[in-house]
Amino acid sequence: MRLSHDARRHLLTPMMKPIAFAAALCTLIYALPGKAAPAPSGTTATESGDPKSATADAIQKAISELQKSMSEKNQSDVERVRSEAKLEAANKETALAKKETAAAKKDAEDASASVADLKAGKLMSFGLAAGVAAAAIIPVERGGFTFNDGAQIVGMPYVAAFPAYLRTPEPVRQYCAQTFVDNGVDAAQKAASAATQKRARTTLKGLYASLKSGTVGKYCQEEGDKNACSRYGIDNKYSNLIEQADALNPDSDDAAEKKKVDEWVMALAETWWISGVPGRCFWKRVGFFVGVPLNASFNVTTFGATTSTDRDLSGRISFGLALAPNSLFQLLAGPAYGRITLPAATSGGAERTVGVWSVMVGIGGSLDLLTAITRQ
Repeated sequence: MRLSHDARRHLLTPMMKPIAFAAALCTLIYALPGKAAPAPSGTTATESGDPKSATADAIQKAISELQKSMSEKNQSDVERVRSEAKLEAANKETALAKKETAAAKKDAEDASASVADLKAGKLMSFGLAAGVAAAAIIPVERGGFTFNDGAQIVGMPYVAAFPAYLRTPEPVRQYCAQTFVDNGVDAAQKAASAATQKRARTTLKGLYASLKSGTVGKYCQEEGDKNACSRYGIDNKYSNLIEQADALNPDSDDAAEKKKVDEWVMALAETWWISGVPGRCFWKRVGFFVGVPLNASFNVTTFGATTSTDRDLSGRISFGLALAPNSLFQLLAGPAYGRITLPAATSGGAERTVGVWSVMVGIGGSLDLLTAITRQ
């Protein structure tokens, strides 16, 4: 394990004083005057009565104890530094794990929010509706046979699309979606404002990066893609926002900087959606549908025949206009087409299959109605 510079300094500094002390003792030994005669074999310097030798032994003993103490302390310091390094690595791993957990939690919350939108009856906010309609099919007679029944009421699965939504900014879609489910104007305004602020925050990140890289100019006077106002959907009369964005960092963790970013986002959002002004949603409720009427049976009589016969209408399809008073119900109207096999006009004659056009009108209950019922 490689220690950092600070760790090595922290480890070696406590060792310097004992080393200096040991060096001083050694100097003291060699500085003593004269040289002691060796003690007789089997006796210590103290027993031999030589005071210089006794002093040298005491100093040598002190040095040995000091070296032992230094060794133990060094080992303790090494273990402590290792423990600190392991703790620091563990803290980094814990921080990374928390960051990954937070990101996963946000993804789960976003997914839950999307499901909640559908359960709240907001499928219309995507410009779509799907469900099952109660449809009346009225066949149009043609030469060669007669329909003896009136209209037939059948079920009809359908899908409807509302193109005006596809050309409408997200805030307006959110506003209209809330009004479609009768959540009230206040809820619609809040939904539109939240969507606008989200768009403004995303715009700031892209604009800030473009300004720093020089991709766009700072004063909305450049031509083409370098014009920041046109590129990011900002009216030229609010070009001061471009200049302000150049001094902001949308990813900063500083509290004061975050406050400035929030103020900038609110200012841009207000240029796109003015709070308190109701949105216009009527034409966004008009669209088109395609449906498949379920089994329909008609009693028909072929000209020249004396009896009538019930025959099924096959190959059925219907299409036309859809009007959505709200996100739960759609009014449907348009032509329907199918094929029917006519009985033979005379005994022994051949049957024939002909195409039949019908008029279809119906009222559909969308998936938003189902989710609105089951979300409780």
